[in-house]
Parts: sequence; C-alpha cells; structure tokens
Amino acid sequence: MKKKWTTVPSFVLGAVVGTALTAGTAVGAAYYLKAVPSEIAVVVDNEEVKLSAPPVVIDNKLYVPVREYSNALGYRVSSVQSDQIGIVKEEGPESSVSAPASDSPPPSSSSSYSPSAPSSLFERQIVSDLGDRLKVNGEIIIEKIFLMVAAGEITLVSKDEATGNGLLHYIIMSENESLYEPVVNLDGQAGNLDYNLRNLEGQTPLHMAVIHQSDFYLDKLLNVHQVDATIKDAHGKTPLDYADKGSAIYEKLEKYLTSR
Repeated sequence: MKKKWTTVPSFVLGAVVGTALTAGTAVGAAYYLKAVPSEIAVVVDNEEVKLSAPPVVIDNKLYVPVREYSNALGYRVSSVQSDQIGIVKEEGPESSVSAPASDSPPPSSSSSYSPSAPSSLFERQIVSDLGDRLKVNGEIIIEKIFLMVAAGEITLVSKDEATGNGLLHYIIMSENESLYEPVVNLDGQAGNLDYNLRNLEGQTPLHMAVIHQSDFYLDKLLNVHQVDATIKDAHGKTPLDYADKGSAIYEKLEKYLTSR
C-alpha cells in the first residue's frame, strides 16, 4: 500500500535519472550514489501525481521527477541545461524578480513601530495570500518555496499584502523546524533575509517565536542571527512582553538582553 509523501520526514525535490547516480566534484572526480526505488505516492490536493518514473530514496531523502512534481504545483520546466533547470509559473511567462539594494540605512530598530518607514535595506515584493501560496495540502513545504523562488513568483524578502508577514514569519508560525536550514541555505551569502523584519503589526520573527513558544526558532534568532530583541510592535510591546514571566523563554530573552 502506498503512503502519502507527507509522512516522509525528509523530502528533497530532485530528478530521477536511474538507480545509480553519478555526481562530479569540484576537481572533476566522480562518485556514485545508491538509489533505492520507493512505492511512496506523491499527493497534491488529495490527488496522486502521475510520475514518469518511480520516486527513489538516496541517503534517506526522497527524490521525484522535477517535471511532473512542478506541474502538480502549477509550475512547468521551461528549460534544461547542463548546469541549471528553469522553472516558471504555468499561466505566466518566465520572469525574474530582483530586490535592488537601497543606499539608505535601515531605521533604528529600538524605536516604536512606524508603518510608513522602510523596514530593511531591500525593496520588498508585495505578494497577495503569501502564506496560503506556500502551502500544499495545508502545510508549508520547502519544495513549494524553492519552486516559487525559482519561478520568480516570490523572493526571500517578499511580504504578504494583507499582513506584512515575511517568509520567516510564516515558517515560524508553521512550527516546522525542518524549514529553517533549507531557507537559510537558500539565502546563502546574499544575506537578503531580514531577521528583524516587521509585519504590519510591527512584529518581528522574534515576536512570532515567543508568541508561538518556539524554543527552536528562539534559539536560532538569538544565538545564530543575533536579532534585535528591543524592537517594539504597534502595541508598544517587545518580544519579552509576550513571554510568560518565569518561563524558560522569558529567562532566555532576559539573559540575552542583559548581555547586549
């Protein structure tokens, strides 16, 4: 009996090219990866996706054909080259959305929230229903994020039109810890992700981590990205104000603030 892909803990979008894959290294050498065929079913909106080749498992990660999976999510493969695969949204032409840098510095993050003030060094792409568009079967999945970025439908600095939430807000609200590393790696050296981004309520990803009581994202924001914990939202509250006094989250925030 086939299983739905949502039961697989680690799912990676890839191209199925056979039971043995050869990969080149930086110095031109080759190594082989063992691929094991899988009977798992890929289901999108309660409909099983018809694949040209069965999924395979490589290093405990599931790989499926890019073309059929992209089509199931409303995208299509526009070009295939030796070093890249082009993916575009099905109903529109291929596009590329960039986030031009601004010469103006970011606002003081410790000040009260001002909706009219720019919130980062980047011009933001405003997207309608961003949170819903990141989901498949009601859950945010990393493959959909990759596809939307590749198709130019969103960028890593996109904001939802109605709420002002960015990608990090939605990832934290999803309480899915597995989304963190791929998104940070996708950002890479570009550094476009704004870990202090404020939504229309003036709340940052740190506010969200506290409100949703996420120790995982709290730890990443404080210890890895060293965010500004003094930012106040539209209600004049800092992330500490949303933490239960005496809780582990409250103590971590208090310690972080005193060490700054």
